[in-house]
Amino acid sequence: MKNIKIGILLLCIMLVIGCNQKDGEKSSFTDIEVWDSVKVSTNHYDYSHFMYNYPESKFFDTALVRYFKYQEKLYDSIGPPMWDCFNRCISVMVTKNDSVLFEHHPILIENLNKSSLVYLMNENNNEMMPEQKLVKDKNGLERYVSDGFFYLQTDLKSNDKLRQSITEIKLAYKNYKNYLAQNWFKMEFDKLGFEKKELIDNIVTQRIELGKYYEIKIVDEELNNEDILNE
Repeated sequence: MKNIKIGILLLCIMLVIGCNQKDGEKSSFTDIEVWDSVKVSTNHYDYSHFMYNYPESKFFDTALVRYFKYQEKLYDSIGPPMWDCFNRCISVMVTKNDSVLFEHHPILIENLNKSSLVYLMNENNNEMMPEQKLVKDKNGLERYVSDGFFYLQTDLKSNDKLRQSITEIKLAYKNYKNYLAQNWFKMEFDKLGFEKKELIDNIVTQRIELGKYYEIKIVDEELNNEDILNE
């Protein structure tokens, strides 16, 4: 009788939950008011913007479920988009035991902002970190800015840590804009005039890709013990 091994292959679907809301720009609406308009939507991006802007909302969990629901319906009809990760990704994973991994290493949630900022800055041009791409600002000046984005993986069972992770990544982007302001204009971001703030806001893309895992059974007739096959 042949031995059978059943493995679990974890597949993830990527989805964008980034938002280019300007730092310091606060919505005049409460999460309840925004949710009343969002909850009737069948566009998953509406839920992504809600989660990004209101990670502490009591509607966060519902928004996350609906995000995947409508995203999967879209992908079923048109197929998944091309994913441009390669060395641009900054990996963050919220595990089933409610811990957080940064670039596959355990990290305290309160340190996620600092580690994320180091990867966005990449001051030593480390090949293992996202590259700095050359862009032109609205005045035609060439500037270097991070080409990286965050790949945030979740199993949908640790949503409190997921909320905290999104909040910490948003803070990293805010601090990155402050870093650019000091480098380019020798002034903190909050002290810049409107035009210079807008210049940085337009250059820095705040982007998070969220991965959802699916379990698929794989049969291997040559082995006899059960294992988990990671991506």
